[in-house]
Amino acid sequence: MKNQNIFVSVLVILLAIVAGVLISRRPAIVPASQETGSAVQSDKTFVLACDAGKSMSIVFHLPEDTSVDVSLSDGRMLSLANTSTAAGASYTSADGIVVLGLTGSTLTLTEAAVPTYANCALASAQAES
Repeated sequence: MKNQNIFVSVLVILLAIVAGVLISRRPAIVPASQETGSAVQSDKTFVLACDAGKSMSIVFHLPEDTSVDVSLSDGRMLSLANTSTAAGASYTSADGIVVLGLTGSTLTLTEAAVPTYANCALASAQAES
């Protein structure tokens, strides 16, 4: 009986950890669906204002959330893969040089470990079809 209780306790703890990891992978700037009782089913575009007058537009491909497309105010377009962990949300280029990371409610884009678009905060959002 004791072994069965220990097994059930360990199973519950493991399920709680897995659920926490899955929940923490979601970027904080992605709003909950406006549709009552349904999950986000389409791409979402967000415009962010950053330090030094810079800006970026990010397209989250939902519901999969495996990558984002980023348009920078300097004219560059980037496609970054979701590399989020339990420690936080992040998206990284294939070569690992460019990282878009979430800290609190702001995003920072770093290139070769140098922040090039810092303190980016949500300016507006719109759903794409």
